[in-house]
Amino acid sequence: MAAVSVCLWARSLARPGTLRSASELLKKGNLGRAMAAISGSAQPVRDLVARLGLTDSEKPADDLAALANHVDAIDVFETDDGAERLLGTCWLGLDTKFDLIDFGIRVRRYLTEQVGRDLMLRLLQVPQEGVRRLHSFEAPATNFRKLFQRGQPVLMTDRSISRSTSWITKSS
Repeated sequence: MAAVSVCLWARSLARPGTLRSASELLKKGNLGRAMAAISGSAQPVRDLVARLGLTDSEKPADDLAALANHVDAIDVFETDDGAERLLGTCWLGLDTKFDLIDFGIRVRRYLTEQVGRDLMLRLLQVPQEGVRRLHSFEAPATNFRKLFQRGQPVLMTDRSISRSTSWITKSS
């Protein structure tokens, strides 16, 4: 199980306070454990240790305390107001699509490097259907760029792009 899944599973079994209390009980000396056994408070702790799969642990008290700290850290992460302000509706706590956010950042950086900030911002405003249509101009645009780089005269007319693409494509 992934660490986050284990944490969510553990959280469903016990809150951090319960984990810490169990840890403290396990750290008690012989007399304290005997008193817990007599009062009946040791059994729920043994059950919790078993449910969490810590029966073979050398130091279950330390493991419970560490798990409580981890659950607390996850809670802090999920309720991070700064992240929510920064990411807006994309903030979903542990379910946030960080890989997509990273991809978007890399795309923006790449576009900025290739075409400049102004054109990048304009391109990002193009609706998805428009992006599909832009793809049809890839070959003519590539040929136009090659002509321009070779220093060949490129006639700019008042013809539409779609009417102009036929002569650009043939010039390669």
